Amino acid sequence: MGPKDRAGAAQGGAVMELSERLGRARERLAKAREGHAHLSRLLEGADATVAACAEERSRAREAEAALLAERDEIDAELAPLVEELQHAADSAGLSSRLEELQRRRVQCDKDLARHRETISRCTRRISNAESVRDHPYVVENERERVEELEAEVARLSEELAAAQATARRERARRVAPLVALAACALLVVAAAAGHALWVGGRVVIDDAAFPDPAIRFVATEADRDGDGMLSRAEIEACTSVTAPMTVSDLTGLSEFTALERLSLPSCDAGEIDLTGFPRLRTVEVGLESRASLDVSGLEGLERLTLRCCRTFSSVDLRGCSGLEELLIYAPVDEFVVDSGTDGALVRELRQVCEQNGMVLTEPGEKDAALWESRGGVVDAGRETP
Repeated sequence: MGPKDRAGAAQGGAVMELSERLGRARERLAKAREGHAHLSRLLEGADATVAACAEERSRAREAEAALLAERDEIDAELAPLVEELQHAADSAGLSSRLEELQRRRVQCDKDLARHRETISRCTRRISNAESVRDHPYVVENERERVEELEAEVARLSEELAAAQATARRERARRVAPLVALAACALLVVAAAAGHALWVGGRVVIDDAAFPDPAIRFVATEADRDGDGMLSRAEIEACTSVTAPMTVSDLTGLSEFTALERLSLPSCDAGEIDLTGFPRLRTVEVGLESRASLDVSGLEGLERLTLRCCRTFSSVDLRGCSGLEELLIYAPVDEFVVDSGTDGALVRELRQVCEQNGMVLTEPGEKDAALWESRGGVVDAGRETP
């Protein structure tokens, strides 16, 4: 290996290390943002939570006191009744009374356990809310941590972009003139045909292959060796994508066939067809304008989140046999599911559609049993901390 080759390998290693550091920093930032949002919600609702829980706990304690009194009365009656039953000639009536008292005693114990659990739960919630309310600096500390991580992500992004640019320049200087001429010729043909350009088994990252800046940024992030092209190994390694900005054109996203998680928080691409990603397990989509979403046939899809604020004209869920969670935070005109299915998730979806004026369509007869194999969660409009 010559000096130039060693220099190129070192640059590629540096780019990969920066990319990994940036990925870890983004994960920490996402968790910090979630923690800050959760603490902020707790702080805003602390007083209301304390008041509501205190009232609920007071009612539970009153019920507990009444049940204890009732249980004492039952115990006071049980003892002489048992003794009387042992000496009674005709015990039928006494036995019936004894059974009734014993049944009431068991029910009292069950009710007591339930109310005591309520008291314990309310006490914990009051303690948590008071802790946040009395120590607001915790929220401020978390906010400062978010800002620090945002600065770190920005710095690493700049370093990675600079390293990738350097690596691309080095690679360009080493490319033979004949290969460069051939690539230019192929680029003209590919651009005219509207397809990504593959050179030597790699996808060229350019405006023709990835016209949308957000998708092009994702491709650049996946380019770990910084050569301006995506190898098959780099494509296979890209299993999770989060668009960093509004996406208006999904062209080029189809190259990432190994995706297991896809998040499009702000999408303005009209019809969103994700049927070409068979490995997807988690999908999150938020709209900037009215659009349809097709995830039909994705048997491995487990979690689908529909973010606000624009309306989904239709969401096609046919063939999504593995779907366990459907989180709905946006208006949806119509859901399409397989005909004849009656699994737990579909039943909840029917109820949600009825309550919110949405349409549930069940066309055809195919794949009628796919939804039946497992239940799930349909959560309409409730964010979880």
